[in-house]
Amino acid sequence: MNTPAHLIIGLAAFGKPGRPRVTAAALCGALLPDLSLYLMAGGR
Repeated sequence: MNTPAHLIIGLAAFGKPGRPRVTAAALCGALLPDLSLYLMAGGR
């Protein structure tokens, strides 16, 4: 689980200033790889 790195790289590579929908999509894409781990940990 390396969410901070996913967020930093995802937003830096795909986020666009002045384009909030593109930046939001980059943020969602950065969170998706670790989402299942958070759901499993929260369901215990």
